[in-house]
Amino acid sequence: MDTPLPPEVARAQERERREAERKERVGKILELVERINESGETLPFPGIQQDYYHSIQEDQKEYEPGSFGYTTPIDQILERCKQEGIKIVLGPHPESGNVFVLPAESDDIDMDSLLPYHLDATGVDNDDLRALIELTAKKSKR
Repeated sequence: MDTPLPPEVARAQERERREAERKERVGKILELVERINESGETLPFPGIQQDYYHSIQEDQKEYEPGSFGYTTPIDQILERCKQEGIKIVLGPHPESGNVFVLPAESDDIDMDSLLPYHLDATGVDNDDLRALIELTAKKSKR
């Protein structure tokens, strides 16, 4: 008969398990981003999911231009993505697994970014981009 672990040991083991899962997920994200960007090509913009569009639109109504939290209006970002295509970029701390979608001609993560799980995966031909969308969507639902 197994003796139950003391609660502090069980909690420590659970933290270690979650950290190992996080590191594995981040490793997969970094690998996908690297493969997506190998060719250096601009990706076609597949559009975003409507529920995220409406959520972002509602959030932006709370902020005035130039105020804290203000970003480029979502409709302008989407129009640029349609016209320019998109690129996938890592955040300033790649080890965190933060990944952003930008209009192809932008480098402004703070003002012009979307998150991969915002994208509508149904029209995505690039297998690595589709996998990135799915992997980050799982992360966002935690």
